[in-house]
Amino acid sequence: MKHHSAKQIAQILDEHAAGMPIATLTARYGIARSTVYRWRTCTAAAGSVHKLEHQNRSLQRHVAELASDKALLQLLLRGER
Repeated sequence: MKHHSAKQIAQILDEHAAGMPIATLTARYGIARSTVYRWRTCTAAAGSVHKLEHQNRSLQRHVAELASDKALLQLLLRGER
């Protein structure tokens, strides 16, 4: 069983994305079709997780800003009474 580095996997997937048939990739690199599909699925899932983490950080910042605004408005309302 061969082990491929992350760089090699990325290169193989880039070649596939550029239009190289899987049959050519499997022959060139000595890997199974299922391996290419598994790598493609895993990298797509990793990209989705990264996007969700980024979105979560953004939403957390917005919530913090809104909480701060709410606290300030509550202080102003108490002062007017």
